[in-house]
Amino acid sequence: MRVFQAMTSPAKTISPKATVVEANDLMWRLRIHHLVVTSDQGAILGVITDTDLGGDGAQEIPDQQRVEEVMSRDVITVEPTTDLKRVGALFQERHIHCLPVVEHGRLVGIITSTDLQRIMKQGVPQHTAYHGSTRPS
Repeated sequence: MRVFQAMTSPAKTISPKATVVEANDLMWRLRIHHLVVTSDQGAILGVITDTDLGGDGAQEIPDQQRVEEVMSRDVITVEPTTDLKRVGALFQERHIHCLPVVEHGRLVGIITSTDLQRIMKQGVPQHTAYHGSTRPS
């Protein structure tokens, strides 16, 4: 099985200049745990998670603290055709729970531990061939 069979697309993103309060509100509203931090040009700069914000037990988040101050900068990415076994190994080796999915240098989705759990419960989706995120001109 491949990443494209389990990933969430599009990935939710946030600016590094946004406040952590904005990041927390967005994650809470969307019921997600990870945001990909991107530049105005779409370059991946980092990832911010609810754990970066203190997790479920967070009492107070500083109003003016910026996403860029708490995000993880050492971001590992995968391609849509990466094997899910490799994703699981990366999660375990690196103690992480999400990987941005990149195709031709462009963010096309995100794969999370929740996505892996869901696909393990539900089985393989019907689409088993990947044709890329862009159509030929």
